[in-house]
Amino acid sequence: MNERFKRLLTEAEQYIRDGKLSSAHLALRKVIKKSPLLPDALIVKSQLEFAELKFFQANETLCLALEHAPNEYSILDKLLILFEKQELYFKIIEVLVKLKTLKQDDLNLHYRYALSLLRIGHIAESISELEACIEQEFEDEFAFLNLGHAYKAKGNFTKAAQCYNTFINRTQAQSGYGYWSLADLKNYKFTTTQVLEIQNKLKSSDCQKDTKNYGLTQLAMGNNYDKQQNFKLAFELIKEGNSNIGLNRKFSKLAFTKLVEDILKTMATYTDICTNEEVVNPIFVIGMPRSGTTLVEQILSSHNQVIATDELPFIERTAIPLSLNGNYANNLTNMPETIRQQLASNYIKQASNYIDRPCTFFIDKNPTNFLHLGLILKLFPKAKIINLIRTPLDNAFSVFKQHFSSGNDFSYKIEDISCYMQGYYNLMNHWTSCFGEKIYHQSYEELVTQPEKNIRDLLNYCELDFQESCLNFHKSKRPVLTPSSSQVRQPMSTKSINTSEPYRELMEPYASIISNLKIT
Repeated sequence: MNERFKRLLTEAEQYIRDGKLSSAHLALRKVIKKSPLLPDALIVKSQLEFAELKFFQANETLCLALEHAPNEYSILDKLLILFEKQELYFKIIEVLVKLKTLKQDDLNLHYRYALSLLRIGHIAESISELEACIEQEFEDEFAFLNLGHAYKAKGNFTKAAQCYNTFINRTQAQSGYGYWSLADLKNYKFTTTQVLEIQNKLKSSDCQKDTKNYGLTQLAMGNNYDKQQNFKLAFELIKEGNSNIGLNRKFSKLAFTKLVEDILKTMATYTDICTNEEVVNPIFVIGMPRSGTTLVEQILSSHNQVIATDELPFIERTAIPLSLNGNYANNLTNMPETIRQQLASNYIKQASNYIDRPCTFFIDKNPTNFLHLGLILKLFPKAKIINLIRTPLDNAFSVFKQHFSSGNDFSYKIEDISCYMQGYYNLMNHWTSCFGEKIYHQSYEELVTQPEKNIRDLLNYCELDFQESCLNFHKSKRPVLTPSSSQVRQPMSTKSINTSEPYRELMEPYASIISNLKIT
């Protein structure tokens, strides 16, 4: 690449960082015009497309760059960074395979490869890679923590606990991550010695310096007291732990409320559901976090005609460009058929990476897709939409005592949870008025108290025949990567019903507001 091209691409990258996207286009165009397939130029082009929120175009450009620079380390390294920003794990793995070939002794590449395998549910391979890194004394103690997560996803909770304890013993300064991971195994009980250790940690000034580590330690201890039914102390520790973790996880109530109001206002009369046939008909499982979405996913994916994927981000990424000019409803209602087909095709192309055998349906279990049901039914008029509804206060407290490694930034304050839940219920009532029986509302409490009837009804809605395997969902060997992985490995249980009752007074004044929320 000549010096002029290097200078122009450097300028374009700086313009992108400065938010001067028009100037970036001008600089980049001078290179692309002469060398349209130059890998460095394609990478900058994808950066620009990403900045413009053109996610699918950015992905296509990166794939083209990868095609034309299959073995150039510097290019592959840049591609890796950009794929990681977009959470394109299958592409990340493809690049890492090439990088590992070029630098076989680089354990960091092997470690990143293992984490990406874990993220897409290739658990056995991930465990093998992580154990190889540990055996070669890879200098990152979090390898033990992630190995524990891999065993947890596989359903081997004994091995997971062993890894978490090893992490705690080797990484005292950040042991809160390990203590929380143990507490999150649900059926794990801290020993008397561990309780004393955690209590001493909470008094330690070193532990308190790292607010997230400190907060996770408090959450772990709070969950321990919850299991012991020491509710007042449990709530105090959970509240304080969330406060510490939430220092760096801010939820914008104003922005969320405005988003909901805009959808309610602009989408109120939208009923334009196109009726042409689709080759692929996804099942979207939506609802509040901790409402039973993972349970329903596990039940449905136990059917031989259904494949589970992940909490896919692709619907949200499709929605963002449509809303840039403030005319989301208009863009959606008046979407040309060619654009509709293109957006639907882009989504299917991304999701198909997770499908490894012929099937009738695949599941996208991203709870926040409740924001985009108008878009979903525009793209996929025959999609199945299953909305999980759990007793609101139980749902709210379950969210409050759970740590989410990413997203769900509303979960650290009861008042923010209340705000988010009000938005969710307002939107779900709105979508129900728009689409009626297109949306299947599944009560969590009815599901766990009358499992066979509700599972049969659920399968009937999905136009699937009944299979005994769906009743025996807990025997599935499918990896589960969500916080509910422990619960869905067990037979159906009613023990999560009314779990918020001891905390009702402690959650006021928001408990009264939350308790009155319902789908009308």
